[in-house]
Amino acid sequence: MMSARLQRHIDDVIEALKKGLKDSGDGVALKTRHMKHKNDEFAHALRGTDRDAMNATGGRGTPDALTKDQYRALKELSVHNPDAPRAVLGKFRYGDTDSYIRVAERGNPPSTYFSVGAEWDAIKATTGMNDDALFDALNKPFLDRIMESGQQIHFSHDPRMFSDSALGAELRYLEQHGYVLDEATMNMVKL
Repeated sequence: MMSARLQRHIDDVIEALKKGLKDSGDGVALKTRHMKHKNDEFAHALRGTDRDAMNATGGRGTPDALTKDQYRALKELSVHNPDAPRAVLGKFRYGDTDSYIRVAERGNPPSTYFSVGAEWDAIKATTGMNDDALFDALNKPFLDRIMESGQQIHFSHDPRMFSDSALGAELRYLEQHGYVLDEATMNMVKL
């Protein structure tokens, strides 16, 4: 169980995500700057904590490290434009026009996408979860959500070029659920 201090820190992550969602315009730079600032606060606050206790699970931590409300809030806040007809997956590239977030936001209407921004590292540090555990806790429920909704699924980047990343893992997860990649459109097609 996390200490009250670490519980407050994860609540701060959730507040940072909420603030990022309230920014107007494309807001990507504003969100990222705000989240980076909050992440720096986490790094400072975590100095001197018992990292061995935080990593007792070998970095595999679980969503059980969060309260149910925190976990639900993180899952909700990580989904942007949830009611769009299309979902975009891809690589984040700060400032690049081909970053999946910019591709999603430029759509008409904007597309659904998953992002916790710079808070990913703060969530890992606070919960003791590694990238794989966090992928299981946040990315997979997002992918389940878009599959269940029947949204068109589009990759802004060829996921086969990033097989050792979360993007490659997203492709494999969708393939395990009966989707194939249409190389011409970079859309996933349900068989």
